[in-house]
Amino acid sequence: MDKKIIGYILMGAGVLLSALSYPAIRTMLKVPIPSAIKDIYIIIAGVAAILAGAFFAFKNQSAEQPKEVPIYEGTGKNRKVVAIQRIGKE
Repeated sequence: MDKKIIGYILMGAGVLLSALSYPAIRTMLKVPIPSAIKDIYIIIAGVAAILAGAFFAFKNQSAEQPKEVPIYEGTGKNRKVVAIQRIGKE
């Protein structure tokens, strides 16, 4: 699966977990959560899932720029850059 899709799924799960930390939403959706798990732990898990999802979804796959090589004309101090040749990504 593409990492971007996994990131969006993680972010959605994080938002859902954060929403489930509120008792009113839990009763409205009729989702039973054991009383041993405190609301703060659910919020922390939700925020962690949102951050991990954002990392995967928005991470730039090609951060490195293609290399550029100058093309010179002349020799010594009379040398001038006349063009720049772009070398493809490696």
